[in-house]
Amino acid sequence: MTSKHTSTVNIDPSEPRFSHLKQAMEEISKQQNNKTVHVFSAIQADIQKHKINAQVSEVLLETYQVGLRKIAKGEEILNPIAWLRKASRKVIKNWIKG
Repeated sequence: MTSKHTSTVNIDPSEPRFSHLKQAMEEISKQQNNKTVHVFSAIQADIQKHKINAQVSEVLLETYQVGLRKIAKGEEILNPIAWLRKASRKVIKNWIKG
């Protein structure tokens, strides 16, 4: 969804301000601990529940991009793993709405 007042934000994911979000993404993708396994499984369950044709990696990538934009605008993500879980639900709901 694009707004007339949306400004373009230059995002370089290698910048230090994005590192905590990037690390959380890697942990979830690799399912490195119980918390990240739970997040991965929860996203997978949401995909199946809503019967959408998507992979967990696609949902995570879209959610990651939302997070990058949020941080680039100066907003803070305090708990990136929990934020990715919550935001992934919003991504899935937006996909359902079309």
